[in-house]
Amino acid sequence: MPEVDYKYYLDLQLHAIVNNPTCLDLGLVGYWGGNYCQEDMQRWCLELLRHYFIDGSKDMLSTRYGYTYRPGILSNGDFLRDLASWEALPAEPEAIRQDKVKDHGYLMQCRWGKTQSAQGDIYNGDAAMVMVKSARGANVLRQKMVNLVPGQPYMLQFVVGSYDDAVNKVNNPRRYGLDAVLDPAEAGIRSQGIFVDRRAKHRYSEDGKFSRANLHRIVFVPKGKEVMLTLTDAANTEKPGSALMVNFVQVKPYFAPEMLP
Repeated sequence: MPEVDYKYYLDLQLHAIVNNPTCLDLGLVGYWGGNYCQEDMQRWCLELLRHYFIDGSKDMLSTRYGYTYRPGILSNGDFLRDLASWEALPAEPEAIRQDKVKDHGYLMQCRWGKTQSAQGDIYNGDAAMVMVKSARGANVLRQKMVNLVPGQPYMLQFVVGSYDDAVNKVNNPRRYGLDAVLDPAEAGIRSQGIFVDRRAKHRYSEDGKFSRANLHRIVFVPKGKEVMLTLTDAANTEKPGSALMVNFVQVKPYFAPEMLP
């Protein structure tokens, strides 16, 4: 779920362990799979272990940093039903829409489970925003990020794929021309990168017939409480009529104590 900050959930787990008498004689607590996670999550996990099991603290570490389960910075990052909360500026009619591709989330993103929204929609990664390449110009989708703390670091990440490849189960990994833009007058970018998935086959199957993802990540520091996020296909060099898709647009605090004011 792009709306939640997993750091808070990890904190909640360890907080329950240290404050529950049933766990008093627990011999070992740790994390498995740290080699899979991003660097800020690795730092957070180690800081949690120090906080609870070395320093002996009983309060939630998240409280000290102002972290919450739902940061409330961005809405509808998975486009479950529609484009609510977003302002769409299509280059031509119908060039921006919400759509779904069956099994897209599992095949391309390895999403598990059937977590549901309050409206009963499933966060399985099949829903997405689709931009159709237009000869008339670039498509733009934007939303104002809110509830930001000026001077503190945040991480924006989102997943981009080819809608056409997803529908037709085509394995053609490449860099897609759908990007995020932040106004430098509103935020300073500290780091950014794009990971292009080039796996020959699925993690849990020998089948290689599925589309490949681009994972975008931007670490930024806001100058005010609000920053406009713009998604655009201005860099899309594929032929007009082809379509790109994006989902899991997430913004959450980035844990890097050395970057805090």
